[in-house]
Amino acid sequence: MIEVAFDFKKFIHETKSVIIDPAGHFSDLAKKGGFTEPVIKAVIYGLIAGLIHLSGVIFFLGGASIAAGLITSVAGSVIALFIGGAVLLVISAICGGGKDYETNVRVNASLMVIYPLSAVFGLPGDLNFWLEGITSLIIYFFAIWLIYNALIKTLGGIAVNVRVAAVIMVVLALLIVINNLHRSKDIHLFMNQMKMAEQERENRQKEIDKKFNREFEDVHRAVEDMQNVKDEDEKTAR
Repeated sequence: MIEVAFDFKKFIHETKSVIIDPAGHFSDLAKKGGFTEPVIKAVIYGLIAGLIHLSGVIFFLGGASIAAGLITSVAGSVIALFIGGAVLLVISAICGGGKDYETNVRVNASLMVIYPLSAVFGLPGDLNFWLEGITSLIIYFFAIWLIYNALIKTLGGIAVNVRVAAVIMVVLALLIVINNLHRSKDIHLFMNQMKMAEQERENRQKEIDKKFNREFEDVHRAVEDMQNVKDEDEKTAR
């Protein structure tokens, strides 16, 4: 296992290349070099994704909540790095590709560029569930395209097997997005019903308040009339 110092300029260059030229990036990706570099990549991608996710609510959270959110994001990324490497190894083996765990982890570290991209594309999805579905499909399809290139260029998978695996992943992505759309639609409908119920409750309360005020005014006027009559009677008696 060869451990090398982390090169941040190289990291920036590789991040650009994996997005712009996946085939070229995975063709040149080093299969060995230790786990330090992949872990640092996962930490950086997880940190960026965490900051993006928190950007919408960062002004409403305390320092402890922000720190906890970032730590959770980074820790999740590191865990996903090694678990994802194992999953990728299984897929690679099925496709007739490399079975070296370190290589698969290094490939997965490059694939994790999808984390900050997913966070960015997820922001518009918070506005509308249809937009959420579209952005989710874009992210899923791009991730599958990256995996396809990684399996072919770095892991040496058999092209036919890789294509079959890619098709299966596309179908799974579609099913996931459709399921999420149904769930989001149900949640959206439920929230609308809750808002309508709350509005109806407020309207009923306003009507009750108006009725109470009218009755109170009637009683107040009746009391004033009775007092006026009493005063008149007393004046007459004198």
